[in-house]
Amino acid sequence: MKTFPSAFVALITAGALAFAPLSARADSAPSVGVSVSSLGIGLTAAAPIDNGIDIRATTGSHSFSQNEAIDGTGFTSSGKLSNLLLDAEANVKNTPFSISLGVLFNNDSVTNPSFSVKPGSVDPYVGIGYGAADGSGIGAMAGFVFQGSAAVNNNTTGFADQDVATGVGYHATLPILGVRYGFKL
Repeated sequence: MKTFPSAFVALITAGALAFAPLSARADSAPSVGVSVSSLGIGLTAAAPIDNGIDIRATTGSHSFSQNEAIDGTGFTSSGKLSNLLLDAEANVKNTPFSISLGVLFNNDSVTNPSFSVKPGSVDPYVGIGYGAADGSGIGAMAGFVFQGSAAVNNNTTGFADQDVATGVGYHATLPILGVRYGFKL
């Protein structure tokens, strides 16, 4: 499994936080809300750090199961999304647009009787967003998590299963799309 070195993840996190001096914004309070994204359904909380810069934490979780039949053989695939995205958002010149840098901590997995897939557990994130700088109201986000190769455990020796497991290992980036609704505390 190829993952990003911890030093790289730490560098991205430090870079995200470096442009945010730790002086609280007088014009805004922290916000909380709900989110729905490709990371799952979860909660979001943001705290202002400086004019137009927030630190945001967004959780996501979702479980799914699917029954399939291939060549007359039935099996069940299941997946679990369980993650936390920590990022710093900088609004662009007091507009509703923002740029984000952060880190995704995840415990996601997909399993079936033939193989299991588990991406890296700590990966860098970069994204853009649209919404009120104080985190209230409706907001949207789009970005990428750079995961490297996923860990694939193949439980069979079949040719088709080898192809599936090999192809999963090349998935290096995960697109993130989502919406949120929040309110100030």
